[in-house]
Amino acid sequence: MLFRSAAIRRTNLDARRQVLERALAFEAGLPAEQPDHPLIMRVLREAPQEWRSHSPVDRNASRPLDAQFFGTLDRLRARVNAWHARNIADKQALIAAAQQLTTATDTSRAIDEAKRLQAQWKATGPVPHAQSQSLWEQFRGLCNAVFERRQQEYAQQAATLEQAKARAEALCEQIEQACQEGPADRPSGQAKLREWQDAFHALGELPRNDSRNLGERYQRAMSRYDRQIAGLA
Repeated sequence: MLFRSAAIRRTNLDARRQVLERALAFEAGLPAEQPDHPLIMRVLREAPQEWRSHSPVDRNASRPLDAQFFGTLDRLRARVNAWHARNIADKQALIAAAQQLTTATDTSRAIDEAKRLQAQWKATGPVPHAQSQSLWEQFRGLCNAVFERRQQEYAQQAATLEQAKARAEALCEQIEQACQEGPADRPSGQAKLREWQDAFHALGELPRNDSRNLGERYQRAMSRYDRQIAGLA
């Protein structure tokens, strides 16, 4: 039984030696620039599992192999950590760019830029899970703030148009009421026409669906009042 146990330990030690050789060969074969980081992460997950599966071993005999194996994993892990650090820096730069867009004066341009930043975000590499969600929520919140500005501007524009419509209707009612009463004399009547003209021009843009009707209503009332002035002695 003792000889059998020793044989098992030797077999496992040889198997660990082979795992070490594959790990060293994998490390040596990695390109200096742009290595396959997802593959490295897979090796970091699977290699220790395979290493532990080859047990028991003689501890003293395995100790030098352990040092080499786990040292190799540490070097591989350092490359992944450096990659993650670069990815974090890239994402933080995108967050800073999105932050600037929240105060940009040109909303349409800011929205186009936010979309471009979103595409860049997708192209950046992954980061550790502990930071991934926090970074994404920061970035998404800033982009949403930019997109919401358009909705706010639409709502503000709609409110401005409604206010202009209300003033136009009130002006038409005022002119129509004046037509009911008629002008007192030519000078005051013509002064009223000029006053109403200035007021109508000052209204600015009207809602598209109401602009034509309000304009025609205004012109009818103005023409009627102008005829009334012309009919004065």
